[in-house]
Amino acid sequence: MTYAITIFILLIFLYFVYKKENDLLSPVSIYTLSMIICVLCSFIGTTSWNDVRTIKFKTIVIIIISVFSFSLGKLLLNRLLKKKDISLNSIKKNKKLKRFNVDKFLIINNNQKYDLDLKYIILQILFITITFILLYNEVKRIALIAGYDGIGFGNMVNKFRDLSILYTTEFVKNGQNINIVVSQMRKICEVFCFFNIFLLTKKIIDKDVKNYKTLLYLFIIFLCILLSLLTGGRMQIFIYIIAFIFLFIFLKFKGDYSINIIKKYFKQLILIFVALICGFYILLPLSGRSTNSDLISYISFYFGASVPSLDKYLSVEHEEPKYFGEETLRGIQTVLYKFKITDEIQPISKEWINYTDKKGNTLSSNIFTSAKRYYHDFGFAGVVICQILFGFTFEFIYYLAKKSNYILVFFSMYYYMCIDQIRDELFFANFVHINAVFKFLVLFVLFIFLKTVKKRKLKYEK
Repeated sequence: MTYAITIFILLIFLYFVYKKENDLLSPVSIYTLSMIICVLCSFIGTTSWNDVRTIKFKTIVIIIISVFSFSLGKLLLNRLLKKKDISLNSIKKNKKLKRFNVDKFLIINNNQKYDLDLKYIILQILFITITFILLYNEVKRIALIAGYDGIGFGNMVNKFRDLSILYTTEFVKNGQNINIVVSQMRKICEVFCFFNIFLLTKKIIDKDVKNYKTLLYLFIIFLCILLSLLTGGRMQIFIYIIAFIFLFIFLKFKGDYSINIIKKYFKQLILIFVALICGFYILLPLSGRSTNSDLISYISFYFGASVPSLDKYLSVEHEEPKYFGEETLRGIQTVLYKFKITDEIQPISKEWINYTDKKGNTLSSNIFTSAKRYYHDFGFAGVVICQILFGFTFEFIYYLAKKSNYILVFFSMYYYMCIDQIRDELFFANFVHINAVFKFLVLFVLFIFLKTVKKRKLKYEK
């Protein structure tokens, strides 16, 4: 009954959000919908792995507060936009910013067809290939330290994951982590992937796919997917797919993100959803994981375990944080540790909760929703403030994305957080991070090349 009550409250809230915004693609709509799916999966799990039949009132309050606080960030942004003109036209007129050629930075015509010179495509392929070789050697080196016997790709990835910061900091502190140069090269490859997803999406929408460059864009994306599998990055593939779906809907419907999309493409959306779920399950062995659970049990566990885990976390007393933002600001802590500014570093997963499905298989969860980390560090006030910051920031970037393809592609890199924040904290861990600035700059360089090519072609045609 408590699951049903929570879902009912969230559905009512989603209805009012949609009535006001009429935008199913907005971060607040996607986040609310994702939370509904999360609670629903938890409820489905009660027939299999979930032994929490009734969630506590405190758990329901934290879930509702986290969703409402996210929407408060949106409301604050709306008030700010009404009081002050921060449109791109006003930015262009700003005398201090004229020297930066803001048009080149922000304004890209959505109706323009895009392409990239062949030499830049080949350079990307070479860079990704070199990165793959270097990263493979790094992963194998670390896996051998962990006891890898040299047999099986999945076994190698699994051993590598055993020593990653996901589980322990012992080997990170001893310097047994991926070389920093190779790590940065991998991040550049991720930006390449999103950039090529954007180019491919534009070609599909413009019905301009019957040429060799479309295949090259696909090939680059495929190479990046293989690269992500080296470190057990099944989630990274999920992020790429979300980015493609987001970009396709955003560019295809050009502002009309109402319920009509679902009505018009209901069958296609269902097929995509089923394909994603099946693919996620099938990719388990390639990412160094395994499970004996059936598809429904595993998927309901993956997307729904955070709610009963949060409930169990709130049922017992826990130690006070050792330092400010111990769990919330772990991304900043990692950067400070790399630069030898602090000795404090924590594994991503400090706590695990085990569940048992109908077949007797053990399922281990390290997710408690993002609210758990905020509550652990700052209490109820932390849940409210952190979610407001998350909502405000993402809604503001979404607002800018409607005016700029550059910002749009950057936002597509992190759009998955609107969905995955229901499982664990990602905003402060991955977005409020120096890596986000680095990717922002790499993408900027790529867009400079894209515009230069476009201008050269137009000049040549004249």
